[in-house]
Amino acid sequence: MELQILDIEGKKIDTALLKDNIFNKKINKHLLWSAVVQNHANKRSGNVSTKTRGEVSGGGKKPWKQKGTGRARQGSTRSPIWKGGGVTFGPKPRDFSYNMPQKARRSALQMALLLKLKADTFIMQDNLIVDKPTTKLAYSFLSKIGVDKKKILLVIDSKDKILRKSFANIEKVKVISPENLNIHDVLNCEKLMLGKNIFENMTQKGILSDIEGSKNGNISSN
Repeated sequence: MELQILDIEGKKIDTALLKDNIFNKKINKHLLWSAVVQNHANKRSGNVSTKTRGEVSGGGKKPWKQKGTGRARQGSTRSPIWKGGGVTFGPKPRDFSYNMPQKARRSALQMALLLKLKADTFIMQDNLIVDKPTTKLAYSFLSKIGVDKKKILLVIDSKDKILRKSFANIEKVKVISPENLNIHDVLNCEKLMLGKNIFENMTQKGILSDIEGSKNGNISSN
């Protein structure tokens, strides 16, 4: 399979070749699910809080005497059975985050990327926009390759501020650096776009270890 390497005009200038056996790997759906759940749990703020009867203001005085009124005995108007009273077993601030084994997280991310490789992933030429940030040119590029209405995850170098600013204001485009790449964003996007240098770095680090080319992970061209 070939991945297209595009220039600013949306034209194919080169290709990256993928071995066929990369798509024969079994996708572990449960592992993908576990990684997504862990990602969501780690994002939870966990700051919801309710007040117990001891934290609600007021209610210091016994509302009526213990006996002789014919009514049920009450010690405070801040009891959970009273309106405005405390909450019984209500939520308190807590940390929802937990860890997965590093190998499991890495494997899940690999599987997510493999799924996207099957769905027309694009690779952009380095230094796509070199002069100054321009949203107009960036949107024109997306229109020419027919993905301007799609939900796009754009993975570029964090140092490429011109490219980042060019795409940042486009609706449905999320710009992310490779160190922040996570399984939720990969699976949630409709199209995955990678900078050429990012693609090469990912092969060097073994995330896409079955790419054809030289031993250092360089893309092989036609």
